[in-house]
Amino acid sequence: WKIVLKPLKVLITIFRMIIIAIDHFAFKSLHSFIDELAYLRVEVRSASKNIRSAASKSPRSVFFIILLYFKTAFKRHTKLFKTIGNTVLPIASVIVLVLTINYWGGATFALKVTYNNKDIGYIKDETVFLEAKGLVENKLDSIDNSLIDASGFTAAPKYELSLVSLSKLTDSSSIGEKLIEFSDNAITNACGIYVDGDFLCAVKNETDAKSIFDNILDDYHEKIKDQNAIVNFVEDIDYVQGLYPDNEHVIWDASRLEKKLHSNKVEAVYYTVVDGDNPYDIALEYGMTERQLRAINPQMGKYIMAGEQILVSNQVKYVQVKVIKTEQVNESVDYDIIKTNNSNYFVGDNRVTRAGVEGQEKVTYLVTYINGMRTSREEISRVRVKEPISKKVAVGTKSTRVSSGSGSYDVSISRGGFVWPAPSCHTVTSYYGWRRSGYHSGIDISSSGSRGKLIVASRSGTVESAGRYSSYGNQIVINHGNGIKTRYAHLLNGSISVRVGERVGAGQAIGRVGATGNATGPHLHFEIIINGSNVNPLKYLK
Repeated sequence: WKIVLKPLKVLITIFRMIIIAIDHFAFKSLHSFIDELAYLRVEVRSASKNIRSAASKSPRSVFFIILLYFKTAFKRHTKLFKTIGNTVLPIASVIVLVLTINYWGGATFALKVTYNNKDIGYIKDETVFLEAKGLVENKLDSIDNSLIDASGFTAAPKYELSLVSLSKLTDSSSIGEKLIEFSDNAITNACGIYVDGDFLCAVKNETDAKSIFDNILDDYHEKIKDQNAIVNFVEDIDYVQGLYPDNEHVIWDASRLEKKLHSNKVEAVYYTVVDGDNPYDIALEYGMTERQLRAINPQMGKYIMAGEQILVSNQVKYVQVKVIKTEQVNESVDYDIIKTNNSNYFVGDNRVTRAGVEGQEKVTYLVTYINGMRTSREEISRVRVKEPISKKVAVGTKSTRVSSGSGSYDVSISRGGFVWPAPSCHTVTSYYGWRRSGYHSGIDISSSGSRGKLIVASRSGTVESAGRYSSYGNQIVINHGNGIKTRYAHLLNGSISVRVGERVGAGQAIGRVGATGNATGPHLHFEIIINGSNVNPLKYLK
C-alpha cells in the first residue's frame, strides 16, 4: 500500500500548488477588489451612523458631511472606483446600443392622417387611405347611396410625415371605420343584416336580429318534431357589426324585420286554362315536366277544363327554410321467377307450383325539404330485412297433338290451364246460369255431327265417379286436387274408358259425346266445381 499511496500524495501536492498559483496570479486583482469593496462597506456603515447622529444634532450640516464623505471615499478608494467604471460603463454602453437598435428597428416613417380636422391614424402610404375610402363607398353602396349625404365623404385628407412604431400603423379597414365615424352623416353602431350578400337593414341590437331568425328555424323544428334534423336557411345570412347611417330607411326595429322576413319575395303564378290546352303543353311552356306540374297541383284531374286555374310557379318566401333529415321506409323486393319445363303439361299450360313472396328492405334516405316541399332525396343505406321467396312455374312442353288408341287430335289450353273438353266440338248451346227450365250448373258443348266425338280430361287428376248417375246419364267426375273437380255428363253408352281411382292426364280421352240421361240431343254437359260450388266454366276455359 505504501508503494501505491506515495505517488498519489505527490500528485495531490502538485495539483494544490497549481491551484494556488492560478489563484495568486490570475485572481490577484479580483481578491484585491473584493477586499477593498469589503473595507468600503465598513466605512459606509460607519459614515451612515455618523450622518444619522449629525442629522439629529444639526440637520443643516448633513449635506456638507455627505459631500465630505464622498470626496474622502473617492480619494481613498480611487482604484476601486476606476475598476467599477471600467467594468460598468462598457456594459451600460452595450445595453444602450441594443435598446437603441431595437427601438429604431421597430419604428418606421408613416403618414399621420387628419380628416375633417380629426386625427384618424397612421398609414404606411396614401394607397391605404384610398383603399379605405373605397371600402367605405362599397359599404355605403350596398346600403343605398340615396340615403347617404355624399358630401360628408368629399373632404380632402391632410398628411404629415411622422416617425412611429410599427404597432401604431393602421389598416384600411380601421381607417374606413374612422372615416364613417368622423363624417358629417348621422352614424350609429348597429348590426347590418345581409341576405345572400345584399344589404337588407341594420338593427341596433344584434341579439334581437339573430333571435328573429332563430325563431323562424325553431318553428320548423317544432313542426317536424325531429331533433336530429338539420334546419337552416337556403340563403346565406350574414351579420356585420359596424357603423351605419342612422335613419329609418337603414335602421329597423325587430318587429319591422320580422314582418319583412315573413313576406313573400315572389308571389305564386297561376295560369288560366283555355280551350285546346293540355297539361303537357302547359308544363313545357313554363319549363317543367307534366309530372312536376301535377305535383304542385295535386287537385288537378286527368283532364283539365277551360277557365280552370293551374299553379305554374309557387310563391317564394323572403327567406326560405331548408330541412335536411333522414327518413326510413320499407320497400318491397321483387321475387325471382324460376321456370322449369314439365312434360306432363301441354305447351301453353304453365302451372305455378310455388307462389312468389316479395321481400322487404329498410331504406334510409337523406331528404331535403324547402318550405315544406321535398326537393331531393339521396339513398344512404339499404338493409334487407326479409328475403324474397322465388316463384316456381312449371312450363308445359307436352305437344298439343295427342295420339292414342282413339285416334289423333289437337287440344287447346286456356290461360288458366284447362283443356277444352271436346276437341272436335266448339259450340256452346247452353250457358251457365238460370234459364227457362231452371238453373244450369254448367255449359253444354255440341256441334254438327257431335254424336260419338271424343271427350278428354280438362286437367290431370283422379277419377272419382264413372258410370250412370240420375239425370246426368253416363257421367265422369275427376278430382284435380286443391278443391277443384270437373264433371262430364250425357256420355254415349259404352264409351267411358276410365274407371274410379284411375289417374288420368290432361287431354286424355275418357269418353264420347252422347245423349244419355235428361238430354234432348247429343252434347257434352261440362261443369267445374270449386270447393263444392259450381262456377262458370267459360271463365276457366278461355
